[in-house]
Amino acid sequence: MPFTVPTNLAAIPSLSVPIGLSSNGLPIGMQLMGNHLSEKSLLSAGYAWECTDPLNGKMPEIDY
Repeated sequence: MPFTVPTNLAAIPSLSVPIGLSSNGLPIGMQLMGNHLSEKSLLSAGYAWECTDPLNGKMPEIDY
């Protein structure tokens, strides 16, 4: 939360996308930020990134 507050207050669109898994299987993400009112372009970039399959078909294990 503390890393996203400034962009939220400035009305800068941003999203987080997966970039891989750590050596112990935890997910790692990357935050993309766009210009004001660039949501469509930002979502297109995020979708294009996820289409590259950055997790190589793997999913993090979830312990319940």
